[in-house]
Amino acid sequence: YTYLSSRLALLTLGAFGLWWLLAAPEGPRAAWRRHRRGLLFYLLAALLALAPLAVTYVTDPFTFTNRMREISIFNEVREKESLEPLYENVRRHLRFFHQEGDPSGKHNLPGEPQTDPVTGVLFVVGLGYGLFRLGDRRRVLLWLWLVVAMLAGVFSVLHESPQAYRTLNAVPAIAILAGDVLARLARAAAAVAGSRSVAGGPRFLRAAIAAAIVIAGLAGAGLWETSVYFGRQARSPAVRGSFNLMEIGVTREVLAALERGSDVYLSPRFYTFSPLRYLVYGVVKERTGESTLDRPPYRLAQPEVDLPFPARGGDVLLLLDAYYWPVRDHFLATYPSARLDLVADEEDRPMYLRVEIARAEVAALQGLEARFTSARGEVESKVVDAIAETWSGRDVAVAEWRGGLRVEVTGAYEPVAEGGLELWVDDQRWDGPRVLGRGLHRLRVAQAECGARGSARLRWRRASGDGAGEIAGMEGALFRVEPPESGLLGEFFPNDRWEGPPLYTQITPFVLLAWEDPAPLPSAFTATFTGAIEIATAGRYRFRIVVDDGARLTLGGVVVAEELTPHRLNHLQADVDLDAGLHPLRIDYLQSGGGSALELFWEPPGGAEAPVPPSVLRRSK
Repeated sequence: YTYLSSRLALLTLGAFGLWWLLAAPEGPRAAWRRHRRGLLFYLLAALLALAPLAVTYVTDPFTFTNRMREISIFNEVREKESLEPLYENVRRHLRFFHQEGDPSGKHNLPGEPQTDPVTGVLFVVGLGYGLFRLGDRRRVLLWLWLVVAMLAGVFSVLHESPQAYRTLNAVPAIAILAGDVLARLARAAAAVAGSRSVAGGPRFLRAAIAAAIVIAGLAGAGLWETSVYFGRQARSPAVRGSFNLMEIGVTREVLAALERGSDVYLSPRFYTFSPLRYLVYGVVKERTGESTLDRPPYRLAQPEVDLPFPARGGDVLLLLDAYYWPVRDHFLATYPSARLDLVADEEDRPMYLRVEIARAEVAALQGLEARFTSARGEVESKVVDAIAETWSGRDVAVAEWRGGLRVEVTGAYEPVAEGGLELWVDDQRWDGPRVLGRGLHRLRVAQAECGARGSARLRWRRASGDGAGEIAGMEGALFRVEPPESGLLGEFFPNDRWEGPPLYTQITPFVLLAWEDPAPLPSAFTATFTGAIEIATAGRYRFRIVVDDGARLTLGGVVVAEELTPHRLNHLQADVDLDAGLHPLRIDYLQSGGGSALELFWEPPGGAEAPVPPSVLRRSK
């Protein structure tokens, strides 16, 4: 009952309750006095049932109503400045039951009328009969039930119209209207047969005839629908193509990888797949008794910042959208022996990218490069898992550690250093609380006069958010590689105006970004991604941005595409003539809450559309 269109049941019942009182023969006041106990009992039950929804609305009205705003037909009415989309939606839904039904293969055999011939005829007769019996308030309820339920489809976007799923509330009203006519036909036939039957047999004969009519009606409808569902619909390529075979493929791979003990990472779109959540929950629950709904055994991957992966003892399986294939060199630069496969369906259409990394290659990147210099100038180099050294009895004058620091969650962090350590993160001195974005950051740590200081130890603590104040070691967060040099410089602002100093900065090698709420910032935010794009061949280039919520694309100081409409998925496109060489590039990103994503694609002259690769992006210094 939390499904969006089901909320229209409230309107149906409310309107019927009002009609019940106003149309009462004894008058509204007398009807209220007569029925007030039942009505008050109903209202109490309704309040109890609706209380969780009400709490959700009060605490998070945006989430509660956002989907309704996204699919409203009135968005198209405003864009076209005409009621024509609404009129067309009404026309399609009038044809819905008997001429042309839902075109979506997920809901229906595309175009098949929503009722079979038997039910359709009985339904129309029932509607007409109800018009002549509006004095019977039950008929009013059925008409209200049908009309209000159909509004969920009529008021939805035109390109999905007519919609069987959103009008599902109408099914009980249709069944009752058709069933009532079938019952009346059976009773009428039984009455006629009874009046003409021989003495002694009318009761049996009436029952047999009534049963025969009911069984014939149900059988006719059932046989028709069975033949459609298990026949034409089951064999329809359009129906098969409407379902996401990618979801099933990803789910099977995840289950097999978890069985092997691998560490599984999924791109943001895969991470929320319903079949994945459902099937993994069932398997894990059966084996261990644990629920995976709040803490799934697989992890969200943001490939543009997440590499390298921490060593957790298993192989790594990374499943990503197929459009990551053109930027596969980004993965091979970190893991040269990784196996990459573009998984396709039976018709050889790409579904997703599979990246498999052996546990040995994952573990080989863990740690920092340490360099210890003695008072005599001798240098010792080795790899260490943590900065935790004692100098007693050792001839070490200067120590230096270099590599990468990987942050799992965007937030404010503070170093806890012993022994007078000096720290630089992303080439900036780090000596107090500082916001670090999720991903890999360049780390350099140095200590002079080591013997006099006695020891060197580095830990850190969260300065905000979950785990704030807890001191932790750096094991598993240190790597022998540094962030890539290519890409764009991302600057994130904790406001919707791109104002003030950025809360943090981060290198983005390619722009295929999506963040898990509330990351990277806990509320609405803005960001800029600046640098330059290197054009090897002069010509016309097409750039396309997919964004939730808004973005502005600037090339060579000229805004070439802009759409800043909040609370919706927007598509920007620009065709630009570019000479060979470097061209300044800037993307301004607006996030107003809810889903967040920013993807940048290009189509070079004579080429196919693909993400803009790191090899052509040069970050601002």
